[in-house]
Formats: sequence, C-alpha cells, structure tokens
Amino acid sequence: MEIREFAEQVLFGTKLTDKFIRVDQLSDDDPGALSHVPNFPGRPDRLSLQQAETKASFPGLHGLEDDAHRGLLLHFLANHELLALELMALMLLKFPDAPESFRKGLVKTLRDEQDHAVGYIKRMNDCGIQFGDIPINYFFWKSIADAPSPMDYVARLSLTFEQANLDYVRHYQTLFANAGDMATAELLKTIYLDEISHVHYGLVWFRRWKNKNESDWQAYKNQLEFPLTPNRAKGIDFNSEGREASGFDADFIRELEIFESSKGRSCSIHFYNPFAERYMLDANFQPGKEMKSITCDLEILALFLCAKDDLLLCHKRPSLAHLHYLKAAGFCLAEFIEIEKPAELKSLMKRRFSMFKPWAWSNDSAQIFSTLFSRLSSNSKQSEASVWNDELKAAASKLWSLEFAKSLDSKDNDLIDPSDLGIAANSLDEILTYIESHESNSFFIKAEYGASGQNMIRIKNNTIEPDQAGWINNMLKNQSLIVEAELERVLDFSVQCEMTDNLKLIAYTRLKTDQRGQYMGSICGRFAHGLDEQTVQFIYKGQRKAWLMDYYESQVLPLLEMKLLKIKYRGPLGIDAFIYRQDGRLKLKAVVEINLRYTMGRVAVELGKQMNSKRIGILEILNKKQFNGDSMLVATEKIARQFPLEIHEGTEKINRGTVLLNDPSQAENFICTFSIGTDFSVDSLPVRDF
Repeated sequence: MEIREFAEQVLFGTKLTDKFIRVDQLSDDDPGALSHVPNFPGRPDRLSLQQAETKASFPGLHGLEDDAHRGLLLHFLANHELLALELMALMLLKFPDAPESFRKGLVKTLRDEQDHAVGYIKRMNDCGIQFGDIPINYFFWKSIADAPSPMDYVARLSLTFEQANLDYVRHYQTLFANAGDMATAELLKTIYLDEISHVHYGLVWFRRWKNKNESDWQAYKNQLEFPLTPNRAKGIDFNSEGREASGFDADFIRELEIFESSKGRSCSIHFYNPFAERYMLDANFQPGKEMKSITCDLEILALFLCAKDDLLLCHKRPSLAHLHYLKAAGFCLAEFIEIEKPAELKSLMKRRFSMFKPWAWSNDSAQIFSTLFSRLSSNSKQSEASVWNDELKAAASKLWSLEFAKSLDSKDNDLIDPSDLGIAANSLDEILTYIESHESNSFFIKAEYGASGQNMIRIKNNTIEPDQAGWINNMLKNQSLIVEAELERVLDFSVQCEMTDNLKLIAYTRLKTDQRGQYMGSICGRFAHGLDEQTVQFIYKGQRKAWLMDYYESQVLPLLEMKLLKIKYRGPLGIDAFIYRQDGRLKLKAVVEINLRYTMGRVAVELGKQMNSKRIGILEILNKKQFNGDSMLVATEKIARQFPLEIHEGTEKINRGTVLLNDPSQAENFICTFSIGTDFSVDSLPVRDF
C-alpha cells in the first residue's frame, strides 16, 4: 500500500477500523497531492467533529478512584490521540514533497498514536465508557490543520502539543497509579517514552529547517502565531527531565519554564512611564540619560501589577536567571515585549486586548498605544479619546487636587484648617504675598505637574533665594505653582483605589518620605503597627473601626467618585495624605495629592499578596549611593545573604526576607526591594548594614 492510500484511509475513513488500519509494508512511490484541506476529518457519527463542542469540559483530576470518572478522563485523552493521528495523515497528504526520511518518521509516529488511542479506548471501555459517550473538542485540529509548511507542523504539534504531553502524561501516570489503576499507569508509561521520541523527531527537523542564526528558543517563539504561544507547550508539573531526554538544550528549557502568555483570552498590556507629568506639559519632551536609566531600572515594578497572562511592554527584559528567581519567590510572570524590537511590537497587531494599563495616561503612553487601539476587544470601555484628553490632563494636576481638598467639609477640628491647604499661584508676587501672610516660616512650592517630590523646592525662613526665584519664574512660564506651609508630619500614608463604574477602595499604605517629600518607601500590612500611642489613638479614637478609614470611606471617596464620573476617568489612583502635629495636637491633611495613576503604594499592595498575611511588607528604592562604594552585584549579594527569603511551606507565601525586584545584573543606579517581616517600623527605613 502507498503511504498516500494509507493516509487517505486514516484521514477520510468514517469507521474507527479505518483510523487504526495496520499495514506492515508501505511504499512512497506515488505520494500524490491533496486537492484541498477538509474542514474536518472523517469520523463515525458519534465522534463527528462537525457536531463537536469547541470547548468540551475537561473532566478534572479528582475522584480517579471511581471507574466512571477515570473513563471520562481516558475518553478525553483518546480523542487527543485520534486528532493527532488524523493530523499526521493530513500532513502526509499536504506535503508530498517533504523529505523521504521526514515522511517515514511521520508514519512511524502515526502508528504510535494509533497504539495510544487503541490503548486508551480499551481502558476506557473497561471503565464502562464508550467512545462518543461524552462531547469532544477539535482544538488540535483547529490549531494545526492549516499549517503552511512541515516546519509549522513540527512547531505546532511536535514542539507544542506533544511537548506539553511530556508534562501531562507523566502527571497522569502518577495519578492513575495512586488510584490503584496500574494497567492505565503502565499504558501511560509506554506513551510517555513514545512522546519523548516524538518530540525528539520534531526537534531534529525543526533544527534542520530553522534560521541558523537564531537559537532554538528564538526560532520556536518566532514560528508560532497567536493564539499558539510557547505557553501551550507546558502542562502540569513542568518536566525538565523529559525535555532533556527529547534533546532540548538547557536554555530552551529554562526559557520555557518561566514563559507566560495568554492562551487566547484578551489580556491587558502594562507599561511603566514614570515621567508622564513631563509629557503632559510638553508632548515633545525628550528624557535625558538619567531619566532613561531610572525608567529602565524601575520598569519591573509594573510586572507586579500584572494579572496572570498579562503582557508587559519594557525596554529590556530581565535576565533569565532573575525571572527564575522571581518565579521561585512565588510571583507570577507576564509576557515581556521589548518596545525597541520592531518585530515584537508588530506581533501585537495579530492579537486582541482587553485593556491598556500604563503607569499613567499622558501624551507618551497615549502615543505608545496609539497603533493598538484597533486591537481592543469589542467589550472594552477604552478608546483613544477616552484615555487621554484635556479634561483628564487638568485632573492630573496638583491644582485639581487642591481644589478637591478645599471642597471637603473642614468643620471637624481634627481636619486641616482650609488656610493651611495652600494656594495656586501664577506669579512670584502671589507667592511672596502668601508667605508673608502665613504664620509658618517654611514652605514647599510645587510645580502643578510633578511626581514623587520632583519639581519642588523648600523655602526656609520666609526667604526666597535668587536661584529659587529663577526656578519659580521658569516654572511659571507654562504652569501654575502650588504653595503650601510646611507642617510637622507625623505619618504619611496613601489611599489606593481603582475607578471603574464606581470607585473601589483597594488598601491603605504607609509612606516613607524625606524632608522634601520625596518618596523613599511604601509599607503594607497592618496599618497601625509600630505607631506611637497618640497616633494610634488619633486613627481609631477608641472605635473598633478606625475613625480615619471611616472618614475616607464615608466622606472623601463618595465625593471623589462623583468628580471622577464627571470627567469619565477609569483606572488606578492613589490619594497621598498625612497626619501632622499642630500646637501639640494631631490633625489630618486628608488630600495632599490625588494621583490618577498607579503608585508605589499600589505596587506594595500587590507585592503584599505574596507575603504571609500576618507580616508587614516594605517596598524600597535603594540608590547605589547607599552602597558605600560597593557595586550593584556586591551590594545585592549582601542583601540576599543578610535577609534570605523564607517561604512558608503549604501556603508558599513569604514569611520573611528581602526580594530583589529588579535585576541587579542590569540595574545602573537603583535597586528595588520588598522586605517582609514582623517588626519593621517606619523609623528603621531604609537603614541597612551594608
């Protein structure tokens, strides 16, 4: 019999005996050519793919002690094997000019799949289940049938679905053995060894055909087209040993182990743009070398805002070793797309997205996403016009925050007096008049657009120095300035929220700032832990529910929600605030700034989800100047030794230790750390014994 005839019977036959035909001798003298690819293979009516559900429910892996349940799982596996052998028959017919040894290897693999399917069906029948008793799916067929070349075929089936089976089959073998079904466990053991040879076969041919200038991993990633990604090449319990036996090199295996990508759902894209305020003032703003360094050092922080399968735009992906380190610490990884690689950006045009999530919306992030708005899913509430416009630009300014703060009811004596909230000034004279009329002799002057203490000066002894006057006049050319009296801060904190159809409270985090108000760290966990008795009394006022939190939730957030609905803002936000001491008593400045963006406090909250719930977590940004002349690598090695990670067995949460968030091997000036413990206090930060 000719290989062509054999393949035709397997592909188009409508009886299972056609699918499992055994022929000892096959020739390939007349390979022929397939006139068209059928929509579906031939099948008995009970197994017809024309009536198949596109997503048959997987029966689950619990309850395998029950015959019927084991039969359902075996039914699922048998259909996969049947689909695989039909696809192999299709490839023999589609590619008659493929190398002879490739075709002969494909025939051998097809025969193995026949044995696997027959074995599954026998064990299924022994469990009281007949083939066709439950719905089937045709995802394999849908993903592979249109492969345009033999190389695409081996990339999709051999290196993707069969590679994933290295994980699944070994896992199922253990489960069936534990359930006492040794007959099925032995069958799976045989299938596992066959799968190793099948994957090896595909890898040999893939290497023969791929671009020799690319690594196996690069070539494999580039060959797949979404929704197929390397994520589909992984199953349950990643099996490095099986992949080594199949011939993959160590780099390929390590890359695959940490690779994450959506398996088809519309995911979100994150992007870290910390200098959004600069672009708000000048759409043509060009960051200098130092700003670029800050962005590259800190952009990993956006990773911890990502949900599973989300995508992160970055300038440089962290090293493979660092990604394995983060994964071992329990953090989910995103799919990384390097924005300076045009091919990677171009690949996004073939995908669908649910939402774009930059650190902040501004001219720069709107530009980054401009070509992708057409790829938003139909139910997305984002559009290019809705995410960035003049109204949102105005709301992102400190002037908007000041006006909101002044709209709050200030009758409570524990709240700041309106006269201490500050003013918006448009001239040096206005600033001087305010300073002269206020009781304080120390003031902060902030640019309308600026973040984390940037674009801000401190006035001491009511005196504006000449260089400060120059800074003020320069800033006033294109924005207002906010003038505030310096107050005796006792506790800085931030209220983390998310605005969708309504305003949702996420968490309260404490802040560590320097005297200029520049950010030094965020603390998540027990909010009042380590605070002095007077501050705790101010927060709670003897009530079970903290007065402070009740004030925000009953007064501030409802009013802010109304304002945000009016300007149609959707996204993250943080309200910076502080408790201060005045004439011996504590008072609350409920709104210092409203940041319509992600904040470090929000990152700390998301990081805190990976720590033991009874612990306190601290996010810090450490400057290399703190390392006493040590290099980044030496300093971070000291941190790792001094504060080793301790993972709680069972919950897999972090009990204590310090996580190095960004990659020390790539960082230039800053290291981001997240430390977990039980007895941190604000005053201890960021003191470290380097």
